[in-house]
Amino acid sequence: MPTYYFSTSGSDANDGLTINTPKQTIAAFNALKLSVTDYVVFRGGDTFTGAMVIPASGSVLSDIIIGSYGIGRATIAPTNANTDGIKAVNKSFITINGINVTGPGMAGTGTGIYFSRTSAGTSQQISIKNIDVTLCGAAGIQIGGDATGAGFTSCTVEDFVSASNRGEGLSIYGWEAGVRINSYITIQNGTVHDNGDDGAFIGSCDTGLIYNCTAYSNGALSNSGPVGFWTYDSDDVIIRSCISYNNTSSDTADGGGFDIDGNCTGCIIEYCYAYGNKGAGFLLYNYAGAGVWDNNSVRFCIGENNCTNTVYGELHIGTNPDAGAMTNVHAYGNTFFNNRGSSNSVVVVTDASITGNIVNNIFYGYGVTNLASVTGNSVLTFAGNNWFASSFSITWNSVAYTAASSGTGVLAYAAWQTATGQEKISGANVGFCVDPMLNYPGRGAAASYKLQPGSPMLAAGVDLAALFGLNVGPRDYFGSAIVAGSTTIGAGGPNSTATVTF
Repeated sequence: MPTYYFSTSGSDANDGLTINTPKQTIAAFNALKLSVTDYVVFRGGDTFTGAMVIPASGSVLSDIIIGSYGIGRATIAPTNANTDGIKAVNKSFITINGINVTGPGMAGTGTGIYFSRTSAGTSQQISIKNIDVTLCGAAGIQIGGDATGAGFTSCTVEDFVSASNRGEGLSIYGWEAGVRINSYITIQNGTVHDNGDDGAFIGSCDTGLIYNCTAYSNGALSNSGPVGFWTYDSDDVIIRSCISYNNTSSDTADGGGFDIDGNCTGCIIEYCYAYGNKGAGFLLYNYAGAGVWDNNSVRFCIGENNCTNTVYGELHIGTNPDAGAMTNVHAYGNTFFNNRGSSNSVVVVTDASITGNIVNNIFYGYGVTNLASVTGNSVLTFAGNNWFASSFSITWNSVAYTAASSGTGVLAYAAWQTATGQEKISGANVGFCVDPMLNYPGRGAAASYKLQPGSPMLAAGVDLAALFGLNVGPRDYFGSAIVAGSTTIGAGGPNSTATVTF
């Protein structure tokens, strides 16, 4: 179980086996004959130029571990814009802990850290943590299968920053459309910002998690639909407790906060906050050629002043005509606020064939923002929601239900209810058109959307489990325990002294 030491003041003629006899260059690393249980450590604070190629795999007994020693982190600095900083092909049981990668700039095709599978089979147990990756041409971190039947399982990326790369900050992907070739992927405690394309995404995956991460100011160089955090071609991927803001795109395509996209089932976005994004705060979409999109949820989230390009809504639900069915959409316990003006809508539905339940949400528009824009005779069920605006407006199947003030907005709301049958259960009204009494909406902080004591939203929602068979989880956005039979409308408020954390 040798440890190999590297220092820029060392020599490749050294054996590298002690801190006093370190090797010097990346070329010497690439020539090592590594095996199970080996450690390779680079002196903290040193910058090693060149491209690292990991030569071997560890085993189920022990990873090969690559890290830093001394004070701080070492930096790997590829000088060729078209080479990857750290690359491993068809390797398993590898840990990279505490090494930074700095590329030569956004031009070129090099990725900061790139794990690739080029033959059928699954690479296992890749761990990347305590790293910063910047200024790479293709992307910051990429892990994926580049051939039919090639994927990754039991992989973790955590405690990281991926920033100012030409492509995405972090991607998990597969070669075959619609195939869940990756599994048990965890991305946590990371930040992706100022990347030219997406912040981070998990694709082609069966069971994954993006947790406690932040994405901002990504997408400015992309016209292919960049998003802060998203998933596609996946089952049971959860995006939890994340913040996504000020993301954009180079045209009108996306530039949003969060997205459950084509051919996903059982995926959840929960306890997340999106604000100031060019596209939708929360997008649920099935793209052309994708298979069935089913049983995905957005719950206990907050959206504020997104859709700056006016194309999207805070909550945007849509499907391409050439995609598979989009069924069992669930959006509940969320608070969506927008005061950007008449060209925006708080919730947008763009296809009549979508089925599911939009329940116990607060849709809040200030000024003359449209509360909803629904195309076609929607088969979605809206129940237990609160629709509030200073100037009430809902557009439903090309019919506008409007009122000049919130006072007469109740009449417009009632007319919409009568015409559509929405916000009623067995003929009884279950919806609201009242001031929800939020703390300070529009102030750019999640705490602004907590309900005040005495809010009419407290314990006023419909019973999601009883009516729709939904397992709503243990807590609301603010950590208050969800009390059976006492459901609050919106992302949460002081409905319980008990708190639940993960």
